[in-house]
Amino acid sequence: MRFITAITLCSLLATPAFSDLIATQHFSSQAEVDAHVVGGYEFFARGDTQKLRITRTDPPAAAETPFTLWNDGVPHAFKVVYNAGGIAGISIDDLYTIQVPVTIRPDTNGLLITALAAGDGCGVQLGNLVITLPGFVMHNVADTAAAPGTDYLLVTTGLPLAGGFILSGTVTFNWAQSLPPPVEQWFEVAPVVVPEPAAGLLLSAGLLLARRRGGNR
Repeated sequence: MRFITAITLCSLLATPAFSDLIATQHFSSQAEVDAHVVGGYEFFARGDTQKLRITRTDPPAAAETPFTLWNDGVPHAFKVVYNAGGIAGISIDDLYTIQVPVTIRPDTNGLLITALAAGDGCGVQLGNLVITLPGFVMHNVADTAAAPGTDYLLVTTGLPLAGGFILSGTVTFNWAQSLPPPVEQWFEVAPVVVPEPAAGLLLSAGLLLARRRGGNR
């Protein structure tokens, strides 16, 4: 089964509670992502070299604000917030915030984090990723999205994302000479739905591997 990778199995076995499972996979194209994702994408939260933007897909709507205060190689704190009351937002350094009204699917069980750096000498890195649920219960993602090229980091989880969440972390832009145009350097976060049978197979595979290891002692 292509969903089962060594990285994912290690994540399963290292997770203290399967109900709080967070697993990650990296892809290099949207086509590869589409082979693993069956829905979601109700909104896209994006930051680039000129602005922050939230786009709602249905019905179409968008909000944006200018942001050009990047420093080469200096991390900035970011947050993507979804409120179960129907608001999604993105902020940088807790100072620049935009929001749109939106509702995500109740079976949302993943976040797609995309980093793109296409310009010469450019780089984008998103690290220190944490998912926080209502009640300020925090869960480390323990992975990083990094470009050049395009890195699609798919985070799948058993956490109840539709009840509201914050994805926080740091984002760092690098460039060789001058800040590139926005099409050459950006990051994006979107809620997604990964098939539940896949999650069940991952859990079963992790338990089976653990049993086999226990039997070999």
